[in-house]
Amino acid sequence: MNHLMLLDTNIISFIFKQDSRALPYEPYLQGRQLALSMMTVAELFQWVAIRQWGEFRVTQLETMLAEQYTLLPIDLETC
Repeated sequence: MNHLMLLDTNIISFIFKQDSRALPYEPYLQGRQLALSMMTVAELFQWVAIRQWGEFRVTQLETMLAEQYTLLPIDLETC
């Protein structure tokens, strides 16, 4: 059974950066459909702007988000 799991910004950030702090979460993420809220995506791109990431790294983030995560629509149920 594939359960939807909403990830917070810190977790997706750890995963993207291949930070060791992501390791304790891995067992909980296996076999799940991973989802992100609009707010998490906005926070990720705010970090991109603040840190002035280059085009290559931005493309990596965009590709990862598009291919590996469900982006939840903005609605009252999600909020």
